[in-house]
Amino acid sequence: MNGIYVMDQMKDIEGIDILLSKLPESCYRWDTFNFIDEFKYQTVFDDTDKYDYINNIEMVIRDEQKKYWLKMLLTDVSGRISFDTLNGFFHGLVIDDYGPGQERRYKFSCCEMDIDLYFYCAKISVELLYP
Repeated sequence: MNGIYVMDQMKDIEGIDILLSKLPESCYRWDTFNFIDEFKYQTVFDDTDKYDYINNIEMVIRDEQKKYWLKMLLTDVSGRISFDTLNGFFHGLVIDDYGPGQERRYKFSCCEMDIDLYFYCAKISVELLYP
């Protein structure tokens, strides 16, 4: 599967239509947002679907110019994540969509060497925080 760089090809992400209506077209690529400003990992009990403990990630990523910040909630995460905590920089964010019906539908990876990012999640929701 080839990675999807362009946001408007991922209509099943919760909040993507609102996000795209607020962003300029020049920012429709996931790899525009290459800095992690906040990162929260937690294990929670899923009482709606799996009735088991799942891992979630909430992160805020931004563009290099510090003009746009996105909040992403990634649900039911499995895989590995490692990045330089000095600056939170990563480049080349890629999200694969394996389609509905998959236990973990989305795969996150990075096409650059500055981050070890390779994990799956069941659901993604996005929100524009600023401006």
